[in-house]
Amino acid sequence: MPRRRTTPETEPEPRGQATAPRAGTTRTSEPTSQRMSAFEKVGVTMPKHVAERARERVRDGGAQSFSAFVSQAVREKLERAELTSLLEEMEAEYGPVSAERLAWADSVIDRLLARG
Repeated sequence: MPRRRTTPETEPEPRGQATAPRAGTTRTSEPTSQRMSAFEKVGVTMPKHVAERARERVRDGGAQSFSAFVSQAVREKLERAELTSLLEEMEAEYGPVSAERLAWADSVIDRLLARG
């Protein structure tokens, strides 16, 4: 059976707890051992207050598990780094965005936010 790409929808379930699939997703019929092979267990050291805030978010339903919360945070950080690199490349090729264009973009965003 071919390996599936790991996505937030295929992350392992919390220890011993079966949960319903997220909206718009389906459970895989692959054995747990095959799904788990797409993951790597890592140790992370962080300030206690950061870990506690993350656990609070998990308890409040902000993530399926602590591991899922940390994985999402790392993915988002990587995406921001990739976007920053892209913006730097664009600025090197086309020059900085003018104040006039930034003001125009701000006004469009303000109008969109005002619509709700």
